Amino acid sequence: MRGELLKRYDRFKRAMDLLEELSRRNYEEIVEDYILLSSLERNIQIAVEFLIDLSNYILAETIGGTPDTYKDIVSRVGKICNIDDQLIKEIRGIVGLRNILVHLYADIDYELVLGELKDIVNNIFKFVSELLQCINRLKLDPMEIITQPL
Repeated sequence: MRGELLKRYDRFKRAMDLLEELSRRNYEEIVEDYILLSSLERNIQIAVEFLIDLSNYILAETIGGTPDTYKDIVSRVGKICNIDDQLIKEIRGIVGLRNILVHLYADIDYELVLGELKDIVNNIFKFVSELLQCINRLKLDPMEIITQPL
């Protein structure tokens, strides 16, 4: 990987490292520190957007287009890449969390998010790993990822 994709992948890895670090902290420490809380929100967003970008790339290369919603993107790529249905369901939930964080659709239950943060991190790692394996199996060139927003 090189260029823009390498930068985005490196940023994804840094986001995931930070989320792992936050998962080891206690609830009060994070919710009482606006910088930590903002970092939690932003890095979840970065991680999800990277997995959506990889998913979009696979879909564009295999079916020639992408669905309209992030959750549908996850479902479609999951089928193409033969990803476990339970993991797809978990990632769809994480995508929903990203949408809430970004668009402020609803109040955020930080106690729930922080209580599930280790699972969120593990599921994102698993899903991205599955996507990278899928790219290799399908012999796709990941350097061609479209970097334009949806």
